[in-house]
Amino acid sequence: MIQTALIIDDSKLARSVIRQYLETEGFTTIDEAENGLDGYKKYQEMKPGLLVTDIEMPKINGLKLLEKIRETDSELKVIVMTAVANSHAIKQLKKLDAQFLKKPMNDVTFSYALKVSLKQ
Repeated sequence: MIQTALIIDDSKLARSVIRQYLETEGFTTIDEAENGLDGYKKYQEMKPGLLVTDIEMPKINGLKLLEKIRETDSELKVIVMTAVANSHAIKQLKKLDAQFLKKPMNDVTFSYALKVSLKQ
C-alpha cells in the first residue's frame, strides 16, 4: 500500500484538512508545499506514491505541474482539486491520468477519490 503523499495547495487550511484525511486513511509520510514550483522540488526529493494538488496556485499551476511530472513518472497516483473547473481542464486531467475532485470537499468525497486513484 502507498504510504507517502505530497500535498500542494496555496491554502494552508486546505493542506491541513487534506493531511488529516490522509492520516485517517493510513498515510504515514506526508509533506506539503504551498505552490507548484516548491511542490515540484519536493516531489523530486520525496518521490511520493500519491500527489494531491490544487489547480490554481502561484508559480506553476497544477496542470503544468502534472504535465511536467508525467514526462518521467506515469505511475504516480494523483488527485487534483479545484473550486473552479472548466471542461478543458477536466479533459486535460483525464489525459494526465488524474482523479478530479471539486472543492469544497468532505471526508466522504475525498475518501472516494482516493480509493479510485489508488486502484488506477
